[in-house]
Amino acid sequence: MEQISPRGLSNEVWYLIVRQFLSQEDLLAVCAVSEFFRALATPVLYRSVVLRSFRDNKKITLDPDSGDIHDESATFGLYCHLMNEENTNLRAWVRDVTLAAKQTREDPAKSLKRLDDFTGLVKILPNLENIYLKEELPLTDMFLDTIRDHENSPRLHLFHEIGRTKVDRQVPSLRTLSISISPDFIRDGDPEDSPLTLAPRELFLAFLNLQTLVISVQRRFGGCVMGPRHPLYFSPLNLLEKESFPPLESLSLSGYYVYAEEMLSWRTKLPWQTLRSLHLTENKGFLKSITGSPLLLKELVIFEAEGTTDGECGELEQFLLSFDTLERLDVTGKLPRMDAVAHHPALNHLRLHEIEEHDTTRSNLALEDVQLLDQECRCLQSLEIDITWDDGWAT
Repeated sequence: MEQISPRGLSNEVWYLIVRQFLSQEDLLAVCAVSEFFRALATPVLYRSVVLRSFRDNKKITLDPDSGDIHDESATFGLYCHLMNEENTNLRAWVRDVTLAAKQTREDPAKSLKRLDDFTGLVKILPNLENIYLKEELPLTDMFLDTIRDHENSPRLHLFHEIGRTKVDRQVPSLRTLSISISPDFIRDGDPEDSPLTLAPRELFLAFLNLQTLVISVQRRFGGCVMGPRHPLYFSPLNLLEKESFPPLESLSLSGYYVYAEEMLSWRTKLPWQTLRSLHLTENKGFLKSITGSPLLLKELVIFEAEGTTDGECGELEQFLLSFDTLERLDVTGKLPRMDAVAHHPALNHLRLHEIEEHDTTRSNLALEDVQLLDQECRCLQSLEIDITWDDGWAT
């Protein structure tokens, strides 16, 4: 095979080209071309490191002294490679490190050991910018202290908080928090009165710089065999006068009900000056409560699986008419009036889908509605709407 010559382009230009390869497979293929391309691609390959925990791709070894059987996964090999004192350059290239979710649950002692090992790696990555935890792990003081004392001040992102993490200290490094409260996360052997808790006030006071918050609540207990009903405990959000939300840029609430006694805090304390994305699933009444707030939203996603009344659709329409900054609107389960949608001239993505029930026929946009969108939303690039087929074409 003829070797590709890098002549004609500077190293900087080749590096920019190589950075466009997103998949690990592509980068590994580039590394195999020549020493020149390997030198360019390796820093990109190590820029984002994912530590997985798969059952396959393991090397089984037998300890000749103790007779114990050990398995060594590809992840373990990568971990050891980075921990090797001789690989200073590799560690300097790492910007993002992800601890992927385990496929099976493990006992708490193993989880702590896994976090301790991960903490040791975080400590020696000098240019680390982001830490992504995608499995349930206890936030130990040693782990949080390591992030706090890191010279590069990396940002922490938690994607698998399930209502068990105790928040007893401030964590200014946390930027993303995804919380899922569900009976599915109850462990075998947990006491029947062991609660899954959600205390928003404590979270907001601890995570001062939080930018992305996702809360998903599943209250249904199902399955073939009904187990014990572990309590789901929600502490009402009542912020004191000097307390406030963190500077949220993205908020997603799914199945989280904002009750009347909390509404004042949500309406007056939510940082409308920074919030750009709002996702709501099954949150009746929330839009009405925040209509009239000084909104600068760029993205709004609404999902209602159950039937929607005219009044509820009216709440969405009044909300849309109260500001005009949306660039993306995605609505499932409701079909608002087009004059409310067209009130946002910067829209570039619009998706409207009404769920059709067995006893009703969903309504579709009229030609006049589409013409209004074409006239008022000149930036529209993507349009997804329901249509009715008649003799092979939409009516």
